[in-house]
Amino acid sequence: MKNRSYKREYVSESVRRDVDRGVKKLLKTKYGVPLLVILLIAGAVLYFYMNSKTDIAVDRDAELHFIDIGQGDAAMVITDEAVVVVDCGPVASSDVLTEYVRRYTDKIDCLVITHPHEDHMGGASALINEFEIGEVIMEGYDEFEYDAPAFYERAYDAMEKRGLYPVLAVPGESHTYGDISLKILAPIRDYDDPNNNSIVLRLDADGTSAIFTGDAEILSEDDILKEYYSDLDADVLKVGHHGSSTSTSEKFYLAVSPDIAVISCAADNDYGHPHRETRALFKKYSQEYYRTDEVGSVVLVCKDGEVVKK
Repeated sequence: MKNRSYKREYVSESVRRDVDRGVKKLLKTKYGVPLLVILLIAGAVLYFYMNSKTDIAVDRDAELHFIDIGQGDAAMVITDEAVVVVDCGPVASSDVLTEYVRRYTDKIDCLVITHPHEDHMGGASALINEFEIGEVIMEGYDEFEYDAPAFYERAYDAMEKRGLYPVLAVPGESHTYGDISLKILAPIRDYDDPNNNSIVLRLDADGTSAIFTGDAEILSEDDILKEYYSDLDADVLKVGHHGSSTSTSEKFYLAVSPDIAVISCAADNDYGHPHRETRALFKKYSQEYYRTDEVGSVVLVCKDGEVVKK
């Protein structure tokens, strides 16, 4: 997004006098005063629109968007005061992601990249290049000490060009963006499997809470249960690792006890996501859940502590 710069233009005294005479003549006409009032109101509305922090409607309810970007994760949370994006989907869906986000805003207050896998980070460079980004949060366990993939290099190049320096995700720390609060729950330690190094976070907005899990698996979930059990109860669960059987253990699921769960995956994907075990778990507890491969992008509206599908 290009930075806009404005400079004050000065007009000559003769021009000022001509404007003054024109306004006085207008006020003397039958419709002069009502027309001037309309012009002033229109000017005020235009000023507010041009200077608003984001293109978010006034007094809107908080919304959680789980964007259909195929096999990957990309979510956006919108409130009156802020926009947070969690993960960016694969490279192939970059245009889909940027076009979707652009419908709602031209500024992202916080971009969270849960871990540097292509299906979660592939679209990062597109977002950073095309939107004003306030802050980027990443986990600190760099698995690409050598020969980093192209999508990873592009993301870091984009951040450098924009003067962005990633903020390290530290378990227990909280980050606030307007009326959105994020609490980092994981990764608690360095794991051999990079999926377990995913950022897991609790998000609170407008009286509604959600747990975002990246691709964290049962080993990481067990550590979270020990350290942050009391932070897990939430209204919404972004199901770990696209519904894989390696994530969302029964005890972790029960600790979250969500009203709604969301699985982000592609139709007929090569991994068989969501796995039979995850589907059976949700059936056992009559869990309401939605799959992006079945219903497309999932939009949840949060109001007065309740969350419903839009």
